[in-house]
Amino acid sequence: MSELSGEGEKLKEIESGRAQGRPERRFTASGINEALSMAIGHVRLGDLLKASGIVSYEYLKEALSSFEEKGLPLGKMLTMSGFLSEAELQVALEIQTLINNRQLPFDVGVRVLNLSYQDKISLAEAFSRASVVQPEDVLTNKLGQLLTQSRIINPEDLEEALAVSQRTGLPLGHIFCYRSLLSQELLDTALLGQQLVRRGSLSREQCISALSAAREREIAYLKKEVNANYRPVLRRGTPRLGELFFSVGMLDDMSLIAALQMALTRSVSCGVAIRETAGLSEELIDRAVDLQEMIDNETISLDQAREVLGLIAEEGFEKSLAQSSCAMQSGNPSRMMVQLLKDNRFWPPSQSRTEGLDPQVLLDISERLEVNYNQGYYLAKIIDDNDLAPHRLSYKALRLSHLLHIKAVPYERAVAALELAQARDIFVDEALVQLNVLYRTRLK
Repeated sequence: MSELSGEGEKLKEIESGRAQGRPERRFTASGINEALSMAIGHVRLGDLLKASGIVSYEYLKEALSSFEEKGLPLGKMLTMSGFLSEAELQVALEIQTLINNRQLPFDVGVRVLNLSYQDKISLAEAFSRASVVQPEDVLTNKLGQLLTQSRIINPEDLEEALAVSQRTGLPLGHIFCYRSLLSQELLDTALLGQQLVRRGSLSREQCISALSAAREREIAYLKKEVNANYRPVLRRGTPRLGELFFSVGMLDDMSLIAALQMALTRSVSCGVAIRETAGLSEELIDRAVDLQEMIDNETISLDQAREVLGLIAEEGFEKSLAQSSCAMQSGNPSRMMVQLLKDNRFWPPSQSRTEGLDPQVLLDISERLEVNYNQGYYLAKIIDDNDLAPHRLSYKALRLSHLLHIKAVPYERAVAALELAQARDIFVDEALVQLNVLYRTRLK
């Protein structure tokens, strides 16, 4: 047992990028959005308020932290804190729209917004004092119109959502999602299309066509049995597929933008576009979607998901998932792992599995179960390497021990999930979805 404490340090470095000498990249949601926004020419509200001298960098950083933690839009955080009035926020949003629609230069927008805020005057009066002709409102690139013209949202629902948005300050897309009028995937696609149209990288007609095609794909997916437990909820804190690969260095800035543009111009899914652009395997794309669903269900953290994604190529998905899940767990999760194996009649190992086995292996297992510090991954590996249980079953049980630890699943359902996962050769999280313990949040 002398070497046990020294074994616990090896979480392998992210393979992609490192092999080519690129540094590992870790981004917060705001950091990823910043890189993406800069690449597609989209001005964010926080940047506009900072440039106008309305908020300081320190205050903005604090607000963005709350924004990421609570999942509320930045504008809402600023009005809730009393920093901006609803009227001041609406002025800033109108200036942001004019800039992003290429109707107003950024520096002019900053000057007009500063005048309106400092002198407490209307937007029209601020334009007049700045000696700038106020651009006419152009509707062609607005989110609501893109969604109605692609027949995803009907005009009556749009009108009602706009009224709610005016009253509450919540973004229009969030209201659609809260009311189950729009899935998160379609909202993400629509927002991306809107930004690319504003940039001039996509025609309005192409955007509408791509949104219609995305909706048709979604309808087709909804008919599949595997998606029977699908729940279209507004997700907070889960990166989009391209952002997830970007955050671990598997996609660089230009490849990410190219993939996003391909998805819209060719009306294909984001996964297909990433696979063709970056040469990533279909298996890796599918596992990244599984990780997104786990983040949605709060059974894995974003950092853990990134870690797993980087380990998959060498360790395989279930092994990487089990390793990352229990790495920082207190106590000794191997005991629960073995208990789950026992309750599914896979432990102790049969005589045929132990025949010819070095007795030291079984002694090692016994000793590791007795200690009060984490031996989960190492014991799972010993069991799997020595074929003491069906292939990868120890890693399935170890993942379930973590889900029990975080109280994501009751014990009897964990036992059932392990049995189902073994019988159908699926991941335990997928088994829990099929057992209606967790929800399908990503269409497959």
